[in-house]
Amino acid sequence: MISSTYALFSQYVYFGYPNNNVSLRKGDIIVVNIPSFYMTGYHFVQGPQLDNLAQFLKNNDSLSFRIDINFCIGGYCKDISDKLKDHLCIELQNRIPHQNNYNIKSRGLENPIYNKNKDSEKSREEIIKYERYNTRLEIIVE
Repeated sequence: MISSTYALFSQYVYFGYPNNNVSLRKGDIIVVNIPSFYMTGYHFVQGPQLDNLAQFLKNNDSLSFRIDINFCIGGYCKDISDKLKDHLCIELQNRIPHQNNYNIKSRGLENPIYNKNKDSEKSREEIIKYERYNTRLEIIVE
């Protein structure tokens, strides 16, 4: 899958998995948006998306990654995010059992996609709307 790329200081942010011609560096971030309607039970990442993640980790086995699960819906952010992390750990262990170049973290709403500033002009309804879209994986090159 080809992704969009944005240069931010010395790091790059990729929206989607970068192609194999890209040399990833420490601090680079790969953002994989996964709409919440894909979620069934606590299967945050479905078959093809999970296969893409496993293949990405295998293709980049010389690098080390932190995978952050950012998930929030309503008031159950941390609980659901933790269960999603547990499920992803099991699924990746089943797909790539000898791969150890990743560490998965449950972030809930710790890493929002908006700036939650108390002086913000956003209404409570708009903030809740953004929280509901806080559903993504961030893969950070460490």
